Amino acid sequence: MSVPTEPALTATQSDGTVTLGWGADASVTTFEVYRESRHKNGSYRGRTLLGTLDGSGSTWSDTPGSGTFRYQVVATNGSGSAGSNLVVVSVTSTGTDEPTDGGGTKGGGNGGGKGRTMKAR
Repeated sequence: MSVPTEPALTATQSDGTVTLGWGADASVTTFEVYRESRHKNGSYRGRTLLGTLDGSGSTWSDTPGSGTFRYQVVATNGSGSAGSNLVVVSVTSTGTDEPTDGGGTKGGGNGGGKGRTMKAR
């Protein structure tokens, strides 16, 4: 088995929700989804693991609140890992900026946290 191919990450934003997508790879065991927040000085800080999906997952939805965020997906298998391109998204939430409890859904992964909803396809 060889190291996974780097996922080609895309992102869309609508009404405060960021939806990430990438192609499936049969050699992948897990996908890890990360987010960083842009600080007012322009640097990105606080790399956070949002969740882990099994290898069949190819989408992730996040409701981060208002701001500018950078996302990355890392594909892993028994031979190693490969990180996707970085995608920057500016979010303007509608209504309140405070995330609501999305609770996460089980599908290809382990559920989300506060304000995050996971979808595996």
